[in-house]
Amino acid sequence: MNNFHIFAKLAAIMFLVSILAIGITTYFLYVDEIDKQGNRLEETARRVKKIIISIVDYHIVCVNEGHHAPPNKDPDHVKDASITQLKGALTHSADIDDIEITVGYLRNGQIWWISQSFQEERLYVPIRMGHLWAVPMQRALEQKAGRIRDKDYGGQDVLAAYDYVKSIEIGIVAKTFIKTIQDRFIKGALFAAIPAALIVCMGVAIFILVSKPVVTRLEHDNKVLREMELELLETEHRLTCFYEGAFEGIAITRSGKFLDGNNRFLDMFGYTREEMIGMSICDFVADEDQKMVFDNIKKKYNQPYQHRALHKNGSIRHVEVCGQHTQYHGKPVRVTAIHDITDKKIADAQISKLNDHHKQVSKMEAIGNFASGIAHDFNNAMQPVIGHCDVLLYEMAKEVPERRHILEILAAAETATRLVHRIQSFTRKGHGVEQLQTLRLGGCLKETFEFLRSMIPKSIKMELDVADDLELITATDITIRQILMNLCKNAAQAMPSNTGKITIRALNDSVFIERYGIRPGKYIRIEVEDNGKGMSREILDKALDPYFTTKRIDEGTGIGLSVVNGIISGYNGFVRLYSEPEKGTTVLIYIPVVKDTGQVISECKLTDEVKMGNGESILLVDDEEAIIDAISKTLESLNYKVTSFKSSLKAFKEFAKNPQKYDILVTDLTMPEMTGLTLIKEIKNIKPEIKIVLCSGLGSNGEHAKDTFGNSVGVYMTKPVTRRGYGEILAQILGKEDA
Repeated sequence: MNNFHIFAKLAAIMFLVSILAIGITTYFLYVDEIDKQGNRLEETARRVKKIIISIVDYHIVCVNEGHHAPPNKDPDHVKDASITQLKGALTHSADIDDIEITVGYLRNGQIWWISQSFQEERLYVPIRMGHLWAVPMQRALEQKAGRIRDKDYGGQDVLAAYDYVKSIEIGIVAKTFIKTIQDRFIKGALFAAIPAALIVCMGVAIFILVSKPVVTRLEHDNKVLREMELELLETEHRLTCFYEGAFEGIAITRSGKFLDGNNRFLDMFGYTREEMIGMSICDFVADEDQKMVFDNIKKKYNQPYQHRALHKNGSIRHVEVCGQHTQYHGKPVRVTAIHDITDKKIADAQISKLNDHHKQVSKMEAIGNFASGIAHDFNNAMQPVIGHCDVLLYEMAKEVPERRHILEILAAAETATRLVHRIQSFTRKGHGVEQLQTLRLGGCLKETFEFLRSMIPKSIKMELDVADDLELITATDITIRQILMNLCKNAAQAMPSNTGKITIRALNDSVFIERYGIRPGKYIRIEVEDNGKGMSREILDKALDPYFTTKRIDEGTGIGLSVVNGIISGYNGFVRLYSEPEKGTTVLIYIPVVKDTGQVISECKLTDEVKMGNGESILLVDDEEAIIDAISKTLESLNYKVTSFKSSLKAFKEFAKNPQKYDILVTDLTMPEMTGLTLIKEIKNIKPEIKIVLCSGLGSNGEHAKDTFGNSVGVYMTKPVTRRGYGEILAQILGKEDA
């Protein structure tokens, strides 16, 4: 009997739930129906409004065209006529049979309207505007449009849509009765409740019939529960296996002491279980991280964090840990998972180093791009400086004291130009290649030392020690001067109060086994040693980086060592630095020795005589007046006849008139009217054998530049070009015996 009562209660609950579900479903369907009816009423009101407007427009047209007499003096004549025609239009609208349409207007502050039923010819029903009824019509006559649920003129709840025809001041209301909609849904709910009740009753009956098997099943379930207890013991054993076989270390601690740990934890730190149990957390955490670890334990922090841990052998391990407080044998403990991330830390450090290297490469690219942008204008600007200095030196007697100053200006200008070329070469691999020479360094070093002696303050002592038997190297004289000037300038700035000593040495050296990254071979070793303030290890490690500097803005760019390193690397050489704070710095430069192949060997002397011309005629073309003036004077000082033009088009016209007058064309590359290449092509069409020298401030000097221009030029030269450079090149292309 007790079971029967339980089943009866369940049946009642099921029935109530069914009724509630039906009620909720009916309510939402009712709300949806209200919304649909509202949309339908609004559409109907808009249709009626369009019909009335069409009727009114029809009346106006008829009156204007004379089809009807003018309207009656009664102001409601048009309204009455429009409403009468509206009746006919709506009588045949089957889709609005269940919608009542009311048309009304104001008369003496009251509402008058005519119903769709039209049982009488005119059904005027007056209601005041402030009355509690006829709210939809009141809204319409307030010249509004929309929908509303309120009372109509009969006091009944209606769902209505309202609108207003402004031209004849008529309000329109399309409505349906709420009770009509509600009745449909109440009937539907009742019809749904009856089957639900029958289903519940049938369910109860079936439930009673199956009750006995259910009881039997419950007894069976009790047996199953006992079996599950045994399975739980087996599960506990499996969890122990998981605990011991986990890839992460797991430790259990209480009050800062270890109670247990899995095998992975023991392997991670090198202890046995017997050694580990009872040890303090302090024995496993590095001193600098102990406060953080104990604070996290104290506040029961349960998010992952990292710290440095101590291995049994004393080495530092980086770990990521995550702890959780729980109960173990009825007492509070902290279970911590430990993941060894030492290898990851090492990998991250390597990635960070690679990222730093990438940043440095990006910086070098940035400075190279910047230099490329200004190189053309800079080189063009330096051409008059170098050209006029060369001419002055040629015209000036050697004993004139001012000659030294002009030499210094010339050296500085050439070094500045080479600096721009070198900055460009940071990022433009294969471009800016120099025309290297086989050099014997002795003369170059001695000449450069004299320049440096005039530049460095006299309070700083300088010494030069150059071996007499220096081997040959492949380089350029300007490059060697630039290297020494950069290094000596840095050394001078490192001297306290401009007092100290700078020593320059050059000697042959042989490397038999690789040392400090220098490959075996024969080298010329150049040393620049100072006894200045020196560098710390941290600064020394970064000294060759292009953007690293310890100098203030007013002390220079700080790129000297990086430029030297870039130059020597291009020669397959090496730069090594040795320095100690307050003891000084030594820069060692290793440049590979080359064999004497019988090629032209430059003694690298700045005072060598320049090759002269024999009165050959040169057509010079450049679009800058200052450059034309400087190059003209330079070429004339070399005993050449020069005819110059600022306009490439005028130069071509002159050549077309007198092609046999000119032996050589010296032209700029980038010019208005006709570019240098176009001018060369047109002139060669007239005189193919003419010698061509193409000059530009864009860089890319060397044989490969001729290939770039399709071998249409004899020689390509990067501005600024020295007097010696013009002398050698012109002698070479003219095929002189001493060239």
